[in-house]
Amino acid sequence: MSRSETSVRRQLLLPFFAYFLLLASTSFIAGGIVHLGLGENTAYYLALAVLGVVCFTVGNYLQEFVLRKKTRPTNLGAFLLVSFVLSVGMGMMTGGVQHYLDNPA
Repeated sequence: MSRSETSVRRQLLLPFFAYFLLLASTSFIAGGIVHLGLGENTAYYLALAVLGVVCFTVGNYLQEFVLRKKTRPTNLGAFLLVSFVLSVGMGMMTGGVQHYLDNPA
């Protein structure tokens, strides 16, 4: 592999993939959480929300520790917990805003 191929991957593809994971994860979590409240296809929507949390955590890790080259946290559990809380919070907010008029109760 040549140096230019590595540079393209590092400078273009990896940041794109990290942003994609962060943005797509919010949609997965929002859709999963909002549709869980309907009581239909519970396993599917729960799996969708869990997939979103995993995607958010991976994207966050790529963004912070691979691309920005920050030092890795000594407490990985705290990093995962913060990623989980942020992703679920954003998913609940965006999903709730999108579907509020469908079922405001």
